[in-house]
Amino acid sequence: MPSITIDIAPLSREQKAQIAKELTESASRITGIDPWAFYVFINEYPRDCIGVGGELLSDRRPRDISDTMNRTAALLAVLIVVAVLAVAAAVFINSPGGGQDAPPDDGTVPAGKVAVVCFSETGNTERIAKEIAGMTGGDFIRITPEVPYTAADRDYSDSGSRTRLEQNDASARPAIANSIDISGYSAVFLGYPIWYGDSPKIMWTFVETHGLEGKTVIPFCTSSSSGVGSSDDHLKALSDGGNWLGGKRFSSTASQSEIRSWISGLGLEAPA
Repeated sequence: MPSITIDIAPLSREQKAQIAKELTESASRITGIDPWAFYVFINEYPRDCIGVGGELLSDRRPRDISDTMNRTAALLAVLIVVAVLAVAAAVFINSPGGGQDAPPDDGTVPAGKVAVVCFSETGNTERIAKEIAGMTGGDFIRITPEVPYTAADRDYSDSGSRTRLEQNDASARPAIANSIDISGYSAVFLGYPIWYGDSPKIMWTFVETHGLEGKTVIPFCTSSSSGVGSSDDHLKALSDGGNWLGGKRFSSTASQSEIRSWISGLGLEAPA
């Protein structure tokens, strides 16, 4: 039986009832348990147990008290079981490949072995990345800049915009805000938009700070007109190794069939 015990001087019945009401309602908001399941024990003489409605426990029949305690114990048991199951489900679903069915045996790498790492500012690259993750059974991972890009930062008509200055600075390495662990993946798709003919400099930050040796790396990009260009070669040169496949450019309106056809032609093999 959930209880709240307080030590106070003797009070009137009305004062006790008000204390019980406020305490049990507060406890209910915090725990999510019905306020009527709580009792407040007031240590005074005589000692009384008061429910949320101000009813003295001493006024109730023994059977009523027993029934209340049994119902409360049953409620707590159910809540504990539900909480344990919820935690277990969350751990499973959030684990690499968790909660996903294995993809069909069509040459793709099994779930949990593919990471689709993506930097996207307008949502175009993110859409393609999520399609790839869904088709390969892979895990979508977003690269988040420590300093977010504004619309003004991406203004192509402004010669002094942040993106133009970064792209023209060979040493620029924008910081990444989120922690990304790709150590458990055998294949890594790298997605990014084309900015001024190349990959955004935050992608340079990523490949220089995340080990790709021993992994199959598949670059892809989105652009309204520009192709992959040398963006994939630049990223490869900055990495610590890996088996780099040729990059692929998608338009913002690329269809699922186009994406699936590209993936099927990659020749990825499931690891032994």
